[in-house]
Amino acid sequence: MSLHKRIHRFLSKGVDSIFTSRRLAIDLGETRIKLILLEKKFKKIEIVRIQIIDLHEEGLISADEWTPHLQKILEEFEGVPIALAVHQHFSISQMIDLPSEDQRNPEEQIEAKTLSLTGLSEGRIVYGYKRLNPFGKYRNPYWVTAAREDDVYKLVNRLTVYKNDICEIASESNALITAFLASHSYTTYAVLAEIGSTCTTVVIIYLNQGTFASVFPIGGETLTEAIAKENHCSFDEAEIMNQVGNFF
Repeated sequence: MSLHKRIHRFLSKGVDSIFTSRRLAIDLGETRIKLILLEKKFKKIEIVRIQIIDLHEEGLISADEWTPHLQKILEEFEGVPIALAVHQHFSISQMIDLPSEDQRNPEEQIEAKTLSLTGLSEGRIVYGYKRLNPFGKYRNPYWVTAAREDDVYKLVNRLTVYKNDICEIASESNALITAFLASHSYTTYAVLAEIGSTCTTVVIIYLNQGTFASVFPIGGETLTEAIAKENHCSFDEAEIMNQVGNFF
């Protein structure tokens, strides 16, 4: 399957990901890049290695600076397919309810809905969808994720090196949903939060399926600044307090 087609299916891969052998999961965070090497043995998925690149500590501020550094690290994982998590501000994930009377070919309806929701032209977006189980007033719900094609391609092009193949692409919210559902039994209701440096992604699980996702422009740095102000200390000192203390 071509890379273009894989990008256009990034939602379904993110929600229903099943793999064999090894995968390298990469999360391109704002201040840290996280790499997790996973291996499937029989029916279990084991974490083989975790590596975190602190961009500030390494002095890697811009993407042009951290890209060569990351590519150098990827040499160690030559041949291992990559699963890439796309930051939530690159994408939109939400549930839509299609007319129940027409379930034969939902793709055209979903495409039209996606275009109206994003306001982008057809040639500039990629999207994917998954049918949800009906609940409440929703009789024919679908979970839809859309992103700018150029944004996704820019991230992909930074990682396509050597013999590594980007086999899966998922939005941050879909990655949260997948990880939670894979590690828990049937869940009626749950709220998940991924707190980044400058923003927080929130996901709602209802009846064992993702039904809501949003990103808020408040992250860990906001808490660190509040700690620094309260304790009359530097930002770096407050960051250490933030990491070792439990403020929730």
